[in-house]
Amino acid sequence: MSRTCLRPMPRPALAGLLSGLAVVAPGCARKAEPPQPATPPAVPGAQQQPQGQGVPPGRTANFSGNWTCVYGNDTIPGALQQNGSQLTGYCLYPGNNRATFSGTVTGNTLSGTLDVPHQKARRSIVATLNGNSMEGTWDGNSKWSATRR
Repeated sequence: MSRTCLRPMPRPALAGLLSGLAVVAPGCARKAEPPQPATPPAVPGAQQQPQGQGVPPGRTANFSGNWTCVYGNDTIPGALQQNGSQLTGYCLYPGNNRATFSGTVTGNTLSGTLDVPHQKARRSIVATLNGNSMEGTWDGNSKWSATRR
């Protein structure tokens, strides 16, 4: 046997205006649910962690340009070219040894690989842009920095 919690509302003089409305019968009311925090809708391709340095969610910082990289006592010139979130570039090591970079940009962070043929090495690169400078790591633990020229 089911209990009906809704009953038709009595029809006062303005019956046409109020017809079809219902009221909740005593004992059928529910406790109000506590309000839930609003969750912004997901934006396709947007980075979910903080962007830093004013890069709005879903946007990419501009890493294009000529750079001077510093690793330990070495100063290594290079250049990056960005097309959307794709990034390519190179570094010129002493002896005119060229290394090539290929990677992606998410927010103000680049990540990718640096192929260094004269060292027979492929380095994993991560860096964060802050205006005209960036700081990062290669192979997860060696720190480096760069300044846009």
